[in-house]
Amino acid sequence: MAGERGGGQGVGVARGEVGEVEDARRLLGGDGPFAPARLGAPPDLPEADVRGLALDALTRWRRAGEDPRADRARTDLARVVARSVEGILAAVPATEPALP
Repeated sequence: MAGERGGGQGVGVARGEVGEVEDARRLLGGDGPFAPARLGAPPDLPEADVRGLALDALTRWRRAGEDPRADRARTDLARVVARSVEGILAAVPATEPALP
């Protein structure tokens, strides 16, 4: 069983979940408070692209929270991260399509 755990992570998660934990840490502000950093993007990314990345993250974390195979800890984490991403979206103005 020890071979199935993430080595030296300080968190008892399976290897497949290590990326998810890192994603959650970053989205919760582990790399800084600004939206691009939280989304793992360059700081000069256009707002429309920031919004797109945030929408993708929100979809991903909502699905994780609804996974019937998920344990309580994963479900709780997914809800917290999804709320955090909703905060990012609230701070990034929606772009309106250009009229022809």
